[in-house]
Order: sequence, then C-alpha cells, then structure tokens
Amino acid sequence: MPTLAVCSWSLEPTSPEDLVAKLRATSVRAVQLALGPLVDARDNPDSPWHVARARKTLADAGIRIVSGMMATVGEDYTSLASIRETGGIVPDRHWATNLDRARMHARLACELGLRLVTFHAGFVPHDRTDPLRGVLIERLRILARLFACYGVTLGLETGQERAATLLDVLADVNEGAKSQAAGDPSVRINFDPANMLLYGMGDPIASLRAIAEASRSHRASPSLIAQVHIKDAVPSDQPEQWGSEIAVSPARTHTADGRASVDWPAFFAALREHDLLGRIDLVIEREAGHSRVADVAAAAALVRSLAPDHEAKPLRIGVLGMGFMGQTHARAAIRAHAASAGCTLAAVCDPRIAEIASRLGQTATGNLGAAAGDASIDLAGVRLAQNPGELLRGDDVDLIIVATPTDTHVDCARAALDAGKHVIVEKPVATARAPIHALQRYAAQHPTLACVPAMVMRWWPGWALARGVILEGALGAIREFTLERMGQPPTWSREFYANALRSGGAIVDLHVHDVDFLCWTLGMPQSVRSTGTIQHVRTAYQFAGTSPLDAHAAGSWELPEGERFRMRMKVVGEHGAIQFDLGHDPAFPAGVCKLGGMSAVSYDTALSPYELQLRDIVDSISRGLPARCSLEQAAVAAGVIEREQESLLVGREVNV
Repeated sequence: MPTLAVCSWSLEPTSPEDLVAKLRATSVRAVQLALGPLVDARDNPDSPWHVARARKTLADAGIRIVSGMMATVGEDYTSLASIRETGGIVPDRHWATNLDRARMHARLACELGLRLVTFHAGFVPHDRTDPLRGVLIERLRILARLFACYGVTLGLETGQERAATLLDVLADVNEGAKSQAAGDPSVRINFDPANMLLYGMGDPIASLRAIAEASRSHRASPSLIAQVHIKDAVPSDQPEQWGSEIAVSPARTHTADGRASVDWPAFFAALREHDLLGRIDLVIEREAGHSRVADVAAAAALVRSLAPDHEAKPLRIGVLGMGFMGQTHARAAIRAHAASAGCTLAAVCDPRIAEIASRLGQTATGNLGAAAGDASIDLAGVRLAQNPGELLRGDDVDLIIVATPTDTHVDCARAALDAGKHVIVEKPVATARAPIHALQRYAAQHPTLACVPAMVMRWWPGWALARGVILEGALGAIREFTLERMGQPPTWSREFYANALRSGGAIVDLHVHDVDFLCWTLGMPQSVRSTGTIQHVRTAYQFAGTSPLDAHAAGSWELPEGERFRMRMKVVGEHGAIQFDLGHDPAFPAGVCKLGGMSAVSYDTALSPYELQLRDIVDSISRGLPARCSLEQAAVAAGVIEREQESLLVGREVNV
C-alpha cells in the first residue's frame, strides 16, 4: 500500500545489511531501491548485492521495496551543461548500452514484483521542431514497451524540463507506445519538487498542480503522477548554474533576491487536493550533506506531521467459503498482514464454520502439499459467520474473497458488490463465458469497487518473468509453447468435483490456468483442436502469423493414484528456451527456469503465489490501479475453453 519510503542511494549503503541498519535509524521501513548494484552483481553470488541476498536481507528485516531506480551510463553532473549533454538516454554513443541495461532492469523489477522503475530520461527540448526531441520520444517509447512486457511502469524524474513540456512528451510517448506494445504500457511521473528548483524549471507547487489537473482533465487513470520524492533545494540566481540542495525542514530557506525552497504545507495541501495522498508513495531523497541519516529522519517526521492521512489503514479481508481454497486465501491474508502488506484477515464465513474452526490446526494439503508455516490458521480476533448475509452486513470488512463452489461465484460476487465491498473471485469465475460477462457488466455499475479474478498463475514465481522474455522478443520467433498440468481430482470436496455440471471438470477447473496464461502471453488463438475428455484434455492452438508455432496445453485429473502433481512449461524460440518443471519438494519451488541469454533466476519461495497475488491486488485497490487480471480476461479464457469443449464434442478443429 502507499507508504513513506527512502531512496536507498540517499543513505549510501555499502551492503543490504548496512542499508537495513540505516533505515532503522530513520524510522522508515520502506525503500526505493537503486537496482544498478543488483544488476551488476547478477552473476556474482558472493557479492553483498546479489539479488537473492539483498531481497532476503530486506524481507527478513521487514523492509518493503516500493519501486526501483535505474541509472544510465556516462552521466556527468559537473554542471548543467555537462548533464544536458550526457544525461539519460540522449547520447547516441551510450544508447545501445543503456537499452541493454534497461532490459536487465525490467527483468529484475519483474523478479522483485515491482510496479514502478524511475529514471532520468535527459533534457527534453522544449522546441517541438528540434530533431533531438523526436529521437528522445522514440527511445522512450521503446523503453515503455520493454518495461510493459514485464508489467512495470516507467517513471520519469521531473526537473529537466518544465511541466508543460513534460505533459506534451508524455502524451506523445504513451500514445505511440500503446499502439505497438503487447499489454498496456505507460510512462508516468516521479515528481521531485527540488529538481524543479535545482534545474530552474519552474515553481514546484504550480508544476504539481498543472500535472495533476492535466490528469483530471484528460481523465487519465491512474494519475500521471506515480510517485513523489520528498527533497528540498534553493534555486540559483545565476543562469546555467545548479541550485543548492538543502535538508527538508519546516522552515523555508530564502535567497537574497527572494527565491525560496519548497513550501511543504502548501505542497502537501496540493497533494491532498488532487487525491494523491494515500494513492502514491512518498519517497525521501537526500543527495548532499554529511548527516544524511539524521536529515532523512527529520524529513520523515515532517511528512508524518503534515500528512498524517497518507498511510492508509489496511484493507480488512473477509473470506467467504472456508474449504481448502478459502483456507489457502485466509493463510495468505494472515501472512500478508504479518509482513505489513496492507491487509488483515477480519472475518471468515462458512455454514460449517464451528466445525472447520475446531480442526484448523490440522494440516490440509492440495496438489502441492502444505507450504512451510501454513499448517494452521489462527482465528483469534477474527469474526466467524455462518452465512453470506451475516458476513456482508458487517462494517468490519472491505474486501471479500469468494471461495465458494464455482456455480455460486457470480451470485456471491454480486452480493458483495451490493454490500459495498471489493471482491476477489477464486478461479474459475464461472463454468461458462456468459455469466462472467454478466458479472463484468454488473461490476461496471460499481466503479469505485474492484472485482478481480484470482488467476494465480499470473503471480507464480517465474511465470510473469517468462512471459516478459517472450513478449520482449528475447527468444526470437517462438517455435514451441507447451503447458501441462496433471494430477488426481481434488480430494477436499469429492462430491462437488465429481459433478461436472457444477465444477466443469478438469477442463474448466484445472486447465483454465494454462488457457489463461496462454492467452495472456500469446493472445487469442484462431482455432483449437482438442482430444480426450473433459477430465483429460490435450489441445492444439493455431495462431495467426507466418512463423510456425506448435502450441499445446494439457490438463488432467486422471493420473494414477500416488503419482505426484505435475505442472510444466516449455517454450522454445529461435534464440533460446524456457523450461519450468514443478513436481518436487518444497511445496512452492521455482522449478527449473532457463531463460535464453540469462543467468539463473532466483525466487523467494518463502512467499506463496497466493500471498503474492493478494498483496498485488490489495496494492492495486489502494492505488486505484488496474489489477493484473480482469473479468474480461477471465471471460476470454472461458470462451476458449468453450471452443475446446465443442472440439471434443464434434471431433475436429473449431474456430475461436
């Protein structure tokens, strides 16, 4: 959730452990992380900044990474003239290197689960006829599309251009990027009031208002402002000279000719006026001085005094249906709360809640066994309800997770929306496409509420990264795309899963994961050819295009008893391959993921994908951002499965 953080480089850490120690001294528990040291240490497991060590050190200390920072090569900050010539992605001589490093930053950000990476693009010419402006805009489009492949937004640091120029450039970049990218790329703004003063590019509060009002007038959703740096400076009274950075404090600094530093009460009033407090992270930055830890601590105290309403209260979660998947979501909520991830388990509901609560200390296992630390659920302080009405009437719940039998999902989701609750709907949303579209239309009548399908493979460690590699084109033309998911029928509700009219069988309940991931990655197939039955299906997918692509997915509940559940992905391209094979201990292993041209990828297996999913959806709701999965996308997967069912029935290829 939106919070108060510190730029890691402000504290000049020598290691992740040093960063943790300095953050503790500032009383801040979140960080915008400079990604360069982690990128440079990728192939050196002995480096203190190796990604696995850095992530574990920060996580163990309860430090959250809110965003990343990407530095470009060859920058010279000696003077305004030198940075104008060398800054950002302007210099031709460094463009190839910067593009390659941007690719590594995008992959790392995806691996870390970051939504935002900021950087200085360089000076944008104010003159629209300047040829350099067109070059810079095209390079920004390339970077926007690259980061969008990995689900990451690119944030431009303000200061090197006036607000009006920045708005013009963003309009050009985002329009061009959206027309060509797979996904929904965008470039947003990391607003730094001090940079406006340091570079002499206008009054920071007036600039903030101009950008925020432009977002509103153009109905930009989310706001063009993605993050704000808390930093202060005094402008120079000499042209082509730097201003001077100063420590953030309640008292303003004035120069002899009346130039002044940031008016912080007015600045936070402007943020509040445009509904940005509680929607974006406020990140303290200090790049000068010899008492940075103390300066950051003082800045944090000032922010908390002027913006006590910034850090929102955790979303209170109610789980509707406490069968195996409901318990899985309840565990995810408990663990997310323990990690201060912006949510807490407030209530659970099931007709048999007393019986269920009495045996929650027992280990429950699904396809993958029990995850470490997940053997029990502590319901102390959690409200217990026996029916949905009782759960939904309470004002102690903000978000309902619907984990009831599939044929009740849509009705339960509608009731939760009517009660004014956000909703997460366990997959599959329904056994057919039409009810999902009906729910989508109903949810549109509640525009302030989120209704999100829980398609957990989109959050499975390594899978979003693999998708990004494919979309980016790093593997070249894809020759083979094979997904496989096989096991026995779920044992935790035999009667329900044995009734294919209610559950949809393996083709709907199990195979939907791979159909969704295939459509999310490759787009809608033109036709399908399925063989087998609804309990053991294998489908070949045909796509438009001249390059031959062998795309298959198989799902089964008919593995012999005793065989281990299998989940596999194999992607072969002209330049490399990806392989993922899950079927070994521990419960949530990364499997084997080999990315063409990349080093081994490390994953945080201590976090279950269900917790990653919940954290991300909670974050989306808190920030007013679209979630990683939508009801429309759930309907797409359901529509493809309907065509697969038709192909099974008629015994031939069917157009989608």
